[in-house]
Amino acid sequence: MGGGINEQSVVYENKKLAVEIIKKGGAIISEYPLTAHGNKYSFPQRNRIISGLSKGVLVIEADEKSGSLITAKSALDQGRDVFAVPGPIFSSKSRGPNSLIQTGAKLVTCAEDILTEYSIQYNLTKLQLEPKSEIEKNILEIMGESVMGLDEIIRVSKKPAGEVVSCLMDMELEDKVKNLGNNRFSLNG
Repeated sequence: MGGGINEQSVVYENKKLAVEIIKKGGAIISEYPLTAHGNKYSFPQRNRIISGLSKGVLVIEADEKSGSLITAKSALDQGRDVFAVPGPIFSSKSRGPNSLIQTGAKLVTCAEDILTEYSIQYNLTKLQLEPKSEIEKNILEIMGESVMGLDEIIRVSKKPAGEVVSCLMDMELEDKVKNLGNNRFSLNG
């Protein structure tokens, strides 16, 4: 955390999430005293801990001076893998991941790229198109029976690109969509 575990904003605003994380075997950690308040300088330190606990980090969107790039640098310094999703060359939010790819980050176009990198075998259960979130519901409705490009899905959904890409990767892991290559997707089933 970017502040102490007992910081008031954490206790009141995120208590439900913290309880859920702990119930599922996760941990709430901080290198700060219990009541320390977070500030803009403490979050890169928090992200250094997150990258240190991770096998790798994935950057989906980031401008040139994004906190995500600070986290990616920490990951590299710690010998962790850095993955990046390429984006349109004229989008400021693509500058970070595109630059990371140029300097050696592993290019990711679908969730399977990361699973393959770590030799993770996964068994998918029967396809269930029951949406888990509003954005997933939106994407399912938009796609219907057609093959759609990522840019078109983002444009029609009117959602931030990072949210759409993240949701599509989750949907791909759940075998709800298929990445056909060249950022084109179709529903499975």
